[in-house]
Amino acid sequence: LPKGYDLTDVFTDNREGDALWDAIDNGKTIPTPKRTGMYAIGVDEFMKTQYPKTQAIIKNILYSNHISIIGGDTGTMKSWLAMQTACSVASGIDFLGHFETTPQECMLIQFENENSDMQDRFKDMLNWYDEKYGSKEWRKNLLIVPKELDGELFRDKWKEVDKVLNDNDWYDAVVIVDN
Repeated sequence: LPKGYDLTDVFTDNREGDALWDAIDNGKTIPTPKRTGMYAIGVDEFMKTQYPKTQAIIKNILYSNHISIIGGDTGTMKSWLAMQTACSVASGIDFLGHFETTPQECMLIQFENENSDMQDRFKDMLNWYDEKYGSKEWRKNLLIVPKELDGELFRDKWKEVDKVLNDNDWYDAVVIVDN
């Protein structure tokens, strides 16, 4: 219909309103604009809204577009768990032999342990994953960011993390920060 043409014009031009029925038959759905930023909606609207499903990376533990945190006191094997997580995600071998894991690219950023200690820890772990996987092919999915040699533990490094992710075109992939 022409701009400014309304319901009264439809029936003035033609008693049966043919122009209206033609417009309905040939009409196009106008998409609702996507909301951005924070907003509040009623629970009924929330329940009717179609949201994209998240994908399990490690079933019941780690999902796409989510943040998971492992916390604990010194010496509680958090770094070992981070390494195990990284290897399971990179290989797709079930995490801890139990939790179904979907293979993904994974980057382990190391801020805490000495690099030589991490190498020692990885020796047996990598061999175990190679054997389970049947080759070393899975390793191409795993990147390690070694600890900087200056050894500063509690310094804000998020700009550096962002740079490493951008330098490696690391999007829609898993990032594990061991700090």
